[in-house]
Amino acid sequence: MSQTNQSASGQQDDSFLNNYAEYGTDEVYSTIPYLSITQSVTKAGLEQGKEPGGFWHTGLNKSFGERVKVIPLGWQDVWLEKGSKGRTVAVHRNMSKLEERGSGKSYKIINPETGRKVDHTYVVILNIVGEPDSTCLFTPSVKSSNVMRKWRNSLSMCRLSNGRKAPIFKYEWELSTKLEVNGENEYYVLYRALRGSMVTQEYVLEYVTPLIEMARKPILLIESSIRKEEEVEAEDAIIEDEDEETTASEVDLS
Repeated sequence: MSQTNQSASGQQDDSFLNNYAEYGTDEVYSTIPYLSITQSVTKAGLEQGKEPGGFWHTGLNKSFGERVKVIPLGWQDVWLEKGSKGRTVAVHRNMSKLEERGSGKSYKIINPETGRKVDHTYVVILNIVGEPDSTCLFTPSVKSSNVMRKWRNSLSMCRLSNGRKAPIFKYEWELSTKLEVNGENEYYVLYRALRGSMVTQEYVLEYVTPLIEMARKPILLIESSIRKEEEVEAEDAIIEDEDEETTASEVDLS
């Protein structure tokens, strides 16, 4: 391990690192696309092809309309601590520092250290069927939590022919949205996730296997995904505020 290679100039030979240039020095998450449910759309958004209620992929700059077929690769529960105006100010991996209070309609989760409300939601790493370079993060708002919970339960019930629990990517799933109206507020949410065809062996070898390690660690990408998701929603709804912004130091990964 102590042996070093030196060039004619006397400097250590680091040519073996050429293929890894800049690795780990940039913000890795900045290049990871995400899938969001578009709310109201600005004129600029319409020109990009966005549509209310549609699934928008930031990497492809493409809207898939109100229905999209996906293959999930990884899943993570997260707890989002909310600041003023409902903005995320901290991300928790589990409930260790949180408390449940009340029941029924009065039920809530809070961080006793800050007194802030905490929402339980989910983040999924997935591929879009028919789009080879579409690996992305999907983190719908807490308003879609019921459907996400049902989808997670359906995934956990899938089995292989030998009786063992199937991998999360065994089937394609069709996601769809719907418009919900609550008084004067209108917003699009995830409507349902319908199971489709089983994936092929060729698909698993070409697209799933290379992504297994990343799919096992979605928590590493969550904070960035949530912040970007909320920025897009704010832009689409033309919301202007000077609220708190989540920083790496505020993310609780314990």
